[in-house]
Amino acid sequence: MIPILISALAAIIPATLYAMFFYWMDRYEHEPGWLLRLTFLWGAIPAIFISIVGEVLLSYPLSDTVRSIQGDLYEAALVAPVVEETAKALALLWVYKRHAREFDGPLDGLIYGAMIGFGFSMTEDFAYFVSAYEEGGYAEQGFTIFARAVLFGLSHAFFTGITGISFGFARIHRNRSARRLYPVLGLALSITFHMLHNFGAVLASVNTAAIFVTLWVATVGVLSTIVIVVWFWKREQKVIHAYLEPEIGTLITEAEYQKLRHGWRKPAAFCRGDEKNLAFRLQTCMQFALRKNRFEHGEADLVDDVAELHQSLKDSYLA
Repeated sequence: MIPILISALAAIIPATLYAMFFYWMDRYEHEPGWLLRLTFLWGAIPAIFISIVGEVLLSYPLSDTVRSIQGDLYEAALVAPVVEETAKALALLWVYKRHAREFDGPLDGLIYGAMIGFGFSMTEDFAYFVSAYEEGGYAEQGFTIFARAVLFGLSHAFFTGITGISFGFARIHRNRSARRLYPVLGLALSITFHMLHNFGAVLASVNTAAIFVTLWVATVGVLSTIVIVVWFWKREQKVIHAYLEPEIGTLITEAEYQKLRHGWRKPAAFCRGDEKNLAFRLQTCMQFALRKNRFEHGEADLVDDVAELHQSLKDSYLA
């Protein structure tokens, strides 16, 4: 019972903390909590189920053969990345198509992709932690927890985040062909990184030096995530400048504009009491700027949405 409890806590707590951190990174416009929870749950349950079924079917030719390093590489470094990343990407496609107004660009794609990845890793890690205890006791379980929850805790979020970012670029690109191509390229890149990660992990069982391949992928994942987030923050600041500065004095005050433009913390965060109206206005300002940017990049169906947000800001400004 205790090993199972340890496994559950070691899987749930890191995934929750990582998810909260990524939620914080969505600085200017919160995505709906229910949608983030839904994507997290997709990664934790349906994506896991689809992956198990897919991997069993594709690995069936090896089911009656003696285990070998070649067989492990086939299953872990070839089959698993393709099946798992495709299963996780289905949720991104659903959000992209069915909840387009909540999918403004690459940063949103990264957030949704990371949530799916954290849900997936939580369930997968639990299974690995229990298995590690059964094979080698608390020592093996402790090492596995450190490796999967700490050392490689962001791996699945990084892989699926790549796919999410590609959907985000598809959202803001004017060219229709590019919009179709971006998600395919993003999924291919996420599968490639996943393959390299698993390749190093499997080969490490016969040559410990191979673990540096997996460590390299993890390092690239962490550093590139930081760079990407900062770059997207800068981009959203440019969107604020382009679409909100001309509205100072008609839709937004100078103080509100400066709070959106220069505040380090989420501008709408931690508002209490009377400030809740301010939080709502700041959130609406960002929605207006992001939607208008998308409208001017070719999404003509957002015309009513932009007009509604414009009127809402005008009414609350006059009030």
